[in-house]
Amino acid sequence: MAAPTEVTFAAGIFKENVASSNVAEPGVTISSGVCEDLINISPTCEPKTFGFLVGPASWEERDIFIVNCAVHTRSKSNTLVQDLRETIQLLPAGFDVCGVYCISPAVTSESALVKESRKILTLGIEDVLQGKNFLVCHLDKGNPLVTEDTVHLCNVQDNEVVRVKVHRAQEDSLSFEDSLIFRLRPRLQLRFENVHLPDKCQEKIAIEIEDLQDRLQSNAAVFHIQNSSVLLSNQSENDSSLSTLNTEGLTCADLLNYIDDEEEGSNSGSKKKKKSRSEDPVGVNVLFQVTGDLDTGIGCAPIIHYEHSKEDFELVELDLPLDVLVLISQRMPLQQIVPVLVEGLCRQLDAMHRCICKHKQAGNKFIVPRPYHFRHPGSDTLLTVVYPDGITEDSLQPMRSSLHKLFNIPADRPVFRRANALVFPSDQVWDGCLKNTHIGLPDPGVKDGHIYTVQGTYSYHHYMQDHFDDDKWGCAYRSLQTLISWFRLQGYTDVPIPTHRQIQQALVDIGDKEPSFVGSRKWIGSTEVSYCLDHLLGVQSKIMFVSSGADLGNKGRELAHHFQTQGTPVMIGGGVLAHTILGVDFSEVTGELKFLILDPHYTGGEDLRIIQEKGWCGWKTTDFWDKNAYYNLCLPQRPKTY
Repeated sequence: MAAPTEVTFAAGIFKENVASSNVAEPGVTISSGVCEDLINISPTCEPKTFGFLVGPASWEERDIFIVNCAVHTRSKSNTLVQDLRETIQLLPAGFDVCGVYCISPAVTSESALVKESRKILTLGIEDVLQGKNFLVCHLDKGNPLVTEDTVHLCNVQDNEVVRVKVHRAQEDSLSFEDSLIFRLRPRLQLRFENVHLPDKCQEKIAIEIEDLQDRLQSNAAVFHIQNSSVLLSNQSENDSSLSTLNTEGLTCADLLNYIDDEEEGSNSGSKKKKKSRSEDPVGVNVLFQVTGDLDTGIGCAPIIHYEHSKEDFELVELDLPLDVLVLISQRMPLQQIVPVLVEGLCRQLDAMHRCICKHKQAGNKFIVPRPYHFRHPGSDTLLTVVYPDGITEDSLQPMRSSLHKLFNIPADRPVFRRANALVFPSDQVWDGCLKNTHIGLPDPGVKDGHIYTVQGTYSYHHYMQDHFDDDKWGCAYRSLQTLISWFRLQGYTDVPIPTHRQIQQALVDIGDKEPSFVGSRKWIGSTEVSYCLDHLLGVQSKIMFVSSGADLGNKGRELAHHFQTQGTPVMIGGGVLAHTILGVDFSEVTGELKFLILDPHYTGGEDLRIIQEKGWCGWKTTDFWDKNAYYNLCLPQRPKTY
C-alpha cells in the first residue's frame, strides 16, 4: 500500500491579519480563492445552482470567515439538505457550513434579493443549522462577483435578512497561527440485531448510533487531555466532580500549559512545562464514568425483559475506529471546548452510519467504516472522509468523483485516495528512507528568479541502501526508485519500490535487454528509466535531449513549465552519471538558472544534516554539468486520474 502524504502543521483556523477597523461590523471576510472558485463554477453550472460556504464556526461576535466552498452536486433543490448534511460530516468540528450561495440569472432589486434569501429558508436547511445565523450569497451567472450587494445575513429564528460588509482577503493575509488541532481516537462498539429486511436493519443501526451519540453528550462522558492530568466533562461548572481543572477564565491556549512533552512523562503536579506548538495535534482520550453518583434519569431498579423468539437472533458487533479532528481558536474559552469535541464525535458517527448502510455487502455482511484525513489542495482546509474497509480503490472511484465535484477539484490527479491521507508525525513509520530532503535548504539566490520545485512527497534513494552494494553503477536505478516513490506517495500506484534485479527483469520482459542482463552490474539511462515507468506503472514520459552540459542552461523555461504543470521529479543522465532534478530557480529577466539536485551517489547513512551540508541534496549552478557530455532527461507525466 502506498505511504500516505505527510502533514507537518498543528493549526487550522484562519485568522485575518488585516486591521479589524477595515471591516465594518457585522462583516464577512472571504478568501480570494473562494471568489475565484465561484467565478470558475459559474460557466459550467446549471441555470440555478446552489452551493455551500465553509469557514470556522464562530464562537464570539466577530466577522465570518469563508475559506472554502462546495457545490450542491444534485440538480434538485429537495436534495440540498442531504448534501448539506453530508458536507458538514466531511468537516472537522470547529469548521462549519456558514452559508449558502446561489448562482442564477441576475436578480437586481434589493427586495427581490431579500425575497430569494427568505425562500432558501423554506428548503429545510434551518433544521440542519439548528438556529444558527447563516449567509446567503446571490451571484449573477453572467458576472459572478461577490460584493456587498450580493451577500445577506439570515437570522433563522426570526426570518430577518440584513446586508453585511464584505472584505476580500488575499491568501497570504490568512494564517494558521491562532488555532489548535485536537484529535480524538476512541474505539466505540456498535451492537445491533441483524434483521434481514434492509429498511428494518437500517432503522436498528440508526437507533444504536443515536444511543452512542446520547452517551457522548451525557454527563458520563469525560475527556482526558493526553500527557496531562486534565479531565474535562459535560457536567456544569458547579457540579463537575469529574473535571480536574477550573476552566473559568481560561482559554484553549492556557490548556497547553498543562501538557507535558511526551518524553518528559506526566507528573502529578498541576501546571506543566508548556507543550511546544509542534506538528502533532493535541491528543484527547474519551472516557466514560461507570461508577459513583451519576444522574441517569433512572429512579428504580432495572427490569430485564426476556422474550423467546422462534427465529434465530443474530447480533452484529462492529468496532468503530473513530479518528476525529477538532480545529478551534486558541482564544476560545476553555469552558466551551467540550461541546465542540462532542460535536466532532457525533459528526463522524453520522458519517460512519451512512457508510455502513451504503456499503452493506451480500450475505448480510457489514463492513468496518474507517476515517481518513485529507487536505483540500486549494485552501488547506482539512477534510475527513469515511471509507469502507476491504474495498478496492477502483470500487471507490465513484465516491472520489463525487468529492472532486463537491469541492470543485480538477479530476486530473489523486486527492482523496487512501494513499493521499495525511500522516501526523506521531503516526509516521520509518521505512528506511528520508522524505523531501530539499526542505530546509537555503534560498538559491537567483536575482529576479522564481523557484519551481517538485509537488508532493518523494523518498531519497541512493547507493548502498537496502544492504545492496551498487556503488559506481546503480545511480540511474536509484533515481528511478526515487521517481517511483513519488508516484507511490501521491497515491497513483501501490506498486512496491522495485529492486535493481526487478528493474532489469522489467527491461528483459519488454524486449529491451537480453536475459543475461538480469543480475549484472550494467548501467541504464534515461530511456530505460522511461521504459520501466511505462511497464511497471503505466506512466508515460517525455525525453528531453540536450547536446551538451552547457546547453542545459537554456532549458530553464521548459523545466520550470514541467514543475509547474506536472510536478514530478526528473531523472537526468549524461556521461557516466545520473542525477535527479527536484526543481529549478529561473529568472525570466536574466535567464540565470540553478538546479535543485538530488544525488544518488551518496553512500552514507540517513543523516539529513550531512546530506544537505555536503551538497548531496542542494542547489547547483550550470557549472555542475559536464560541458562536453550530452544529456537525456526523463520527465514523467502525471496520469490524468483520481
